[in-house]
Amino acid sequence: MTIDRRIDNFSQNGEREKSLEKLLSLLNIEDIDLEGTFALNNEKGVGDADKVYWVKLKKDNKVIEGKLFIPKTSNEMLIIFEPGMPGDSNVWMEEKFVPEFLKEKYTTFCVRHRGTKTDVDGSNNYISCEERIKSGLDNGENIIGSKEEYTVEDIAREPETALNILAPKFKSINLIGHSNGAAGHAYSLNNLPKEITDKVRNFISLAGFISKYDKEKDFFDAEGRFNGEGMVQYYEYCKKFINLGDTNKNVELQKKIFNLIYNKEIPGNINLILVSSPKDEYIPIETAKQFQEFLGRGLRIIDETQKEPKFHELNNLQPKTLLRLLKMHYPKSKHSIKVSKQ
Repeated sequence: MTIDRRIDNFSQNGEREKSLEKLLSLLNIEDIDLEGTFALNNEKGVGDADKVYWVKLKKDNKVIEGKLFIPKTSNEMLIIFEPGMPGDSNVWMEEKFVPEFLKEKYTTFCVRHRGTKTDVDGSNNYISCEERIKSGLDNGENIIGSKEEYTVEDIAREPETALNILAPKFKSINLIGHSNGAAGHAYSLNNLPKEITDKVRNFISLAGFISKYDKEKDFFDAEGRFNGEGMVQYYEYCKKFINLGDTNKNVELQKKIFNLIYNKEIPGNINLILVSSPKDEYIPIETAKQFQEFLGRGLRIIDETQKEPKFHELNNLQPKTLLRLLKMHYPKSKHSIKVSKQ
């Protein structure tokens, strides 16, 4: 169907056209799958004049879905949040931090992983959108996406797809990744053209799993908590909620992803900030140090304010702190600090 035909068909439904007015003013209609996109109401902490959409975006046969938060007035800065796997960090990001981003006029896109299942117990912990689950099931769709199965590389390249679609509309961009989502940002940055990476201001890793693979020891992290067997167990758990393919194939792909991240530096204009807890129950803090040493720059924050339970989720990180980090930009500096008081 041609773009003109799609616009004509869409315009026949004035009510829906009005509900998507803010979105259509921001994006090119050819980048939006209108059948998979709709306005959301009653999102926690979102102001009356702000708009929230579940969006299905597409470009060059690549599709990405998630929630797009658009403030009443924009500062022309975009935040892209990439969660870890299986993806429940979107819940606390959207409830705790995104409302504060909107107040500071940041447009924010929170990615949902390709292949996330909509028809299993607990799926809403990872999709965090009952409307999307219902619409998918009503249409006979039981996953986000259309492929029979996805790989960890498909997931690692999600920020690349999002940036290719969204970056042209903004003057500058901030990337925030939690856990494995930080590796996705680093991997995607290596696959993007300079006209996009030049716009990226900050790359903030929250408890990032962004380690160098040690072939001799078969370690996927800096201290050996994750080895090949541990990664198999991890992906088998993720397969309960994400339609991942063969586990052993994905372990090999993850080796490739980490090796490529550590073979090419992220562009020098991008300010790197690594926040992690020394008591993280999954990702050792040495992993952040390893990435900082590889680049020879970046701010490493050792956050000792985190308390049980769930150190990995950085529950004690406050929105005002994250906003302060977003406003920093010292890409050539290299510092490490400990924070012991909130």
